[in-house]
Amino acid sequence: MTVTPTCIWPARALLGEAPVWHEAEQRLYWLDIKGHRLRACNAAGLDRRVIDLPCVTASLVPRRSGGFVVGARGLVAALDPAHGSKLSDLVALETGRPGNRFNDGKADGAGRLWIGSMHDAETAPSGALYRINPDLTWTCADTGYVVTNGPAISPDGRTLYHTESSSRTIYAFDLDPDGQLSNKRIFLRFTVPEGYPDGMTCDAEGRLWVAHWGGGRVTCRGPDGTVQTEISLPTPFVTSCCFGGRHYETLFITTAAIGVALELRENDPLAGGLFTTIPGARGLPPEMFAG
Repeated sequence: MTVTPTCIWPARALLGEAPVWHEAEQRLYWLDIKGHRLRACNAAGLDRRVIDLPCVTASLVPRRSGGFVVGARGLVAALDPAHGSKLSDLVALETGRPGNRFNDGKADGAGRLWIGSMHDAETAPSGALYRINPDLTWTCADTGYVVTNGPAISPDGRTLYHTESSSRTIYAFDLDPDGQLSNKRIFLRFTVPEGYPDGMTCDAEGRLWVAHWGGGRVTCRGPDGTVQTEISLPTPFVTSCCFGGRHYETLFITTAAIGVALELRENDPLAGGLFTTIPGARGLPPEMFAG
């Protein structure tokens, strides 16, 4: 099945990322990582708000105590848009790796945060996947990533998906109740025409929805990795997606302008825009970090 999306905010974000639906506010929050901005709007793309951030900020995970937890360079911090743009340090990680920064993150049902780091120049396998517990202790769960993306966690909480974008590979892990990962395996490897796997989300049925950086689409993948739905975007650098709206039937999709050459951007006015579609699936409310 092929689905057509609509651009609800032609924001021209340099690197739109990390969309997350805020159920209490009935608003979507998302980041422009390279543009140092947090954006928010309602399900129609209206009632817009833009907050300038002090630094490169990635990940946007709801926090049970309010606001969000985000990843920056060398640390994980708290951000509460109700009180402005100040970042409050929570956990210092990778302070000795100035070439790295954090990228995507998600919380699981136990309130743990899963967040990946990456090499900002995207050339060295210096990134890792971390688990941060509610008491702010942490564990390095996996290493050897150039560009981490995802993660996504199945609705039953038993499978964690995590991506090494530079090798076009999505991995699956068994996730134990105590937060241990095991049985790492290749779930899916993109072909060159498909682009690179970027941000991901699971729907209520456990299917995986994956953004294609350089591939101009989002695909829904069944348990065997086969394409069940394809959403074609009018711009190539598709970065992430999440479900939201009153019944979690709307898929929000972020894109980037940074991958489009400067001389070509005026011919791609929707690059960096926020898109929505009703793909015939339902998501679930995002899990919240308990720390």
